[in-house]
Amino acid sequence: MPVCTDCGGTVIEYDQAAGNGFCVKCGTVVEENTIVNEIAFGEASNGAAIVQGSFVGQGATHARMSGPYGNRGSNESREQTIANAGKKIQNIANVLRLSEVVCLAATRLYTLAVEHKFTKGRKSMNVVAVCLYVACRQKETRNYMLIDFSDLLQVNVFELGHTYLQLVQTLNLRLPLSQLTPFALFNDSTATG
Repeated sequence: MPVCTDCGGTVIEYDQAAGNGFCVKCGTVVEENTIVNEIAFGEASNGAAIVQGSFVGQGATHARMSGPYGNRGSNESREQTIANAGKKIQNIANVLRLSEVVCLAATRLYTLAVEHKFTKGRKSMNVVAVCLYVACRQKETRNYMLIDFSDLLQVNVFELGHTYLQLVQTLNLRLPLSQLTPFALFNDSTATG
């Protein structure tokens, strides 16, 4: 049972239409934007019973609308695409022992790629791998190169490289340069002459 945070009153009155609950004693709003968890039915012009309202799934950002003007499926499809990519990102990250911070960054990059329509016409696994690679570069986890992702996914490294360059250009990313110093030092120490 809700209690007023200002006066400690326990008599709360609810306005279902506004979705608010307020304290009768002092008038402080105790609950706002209450989501109704009940099913309401209406009647269509032909006499058929129809459900009123919309369904909001757990973790969803939009209500699922039905009917001819509800833009049915586009938001759900986008959310499903991002959820599937998140699972793929998590699977690859587990194999490469990447941190949760890198996974979240890669998922955000994939979401941006979807919003910029970058994923259309491209293999989702390639975009996932490139997002993970960019997240590694951004988070200073430079233990992995693009060829590591290429080997893991059995994909041509040049194909991944092409996707990587296009993603960086599309999202206008500024990435730190890769460290070539260890390779230069290795070359100097192994040179004969």
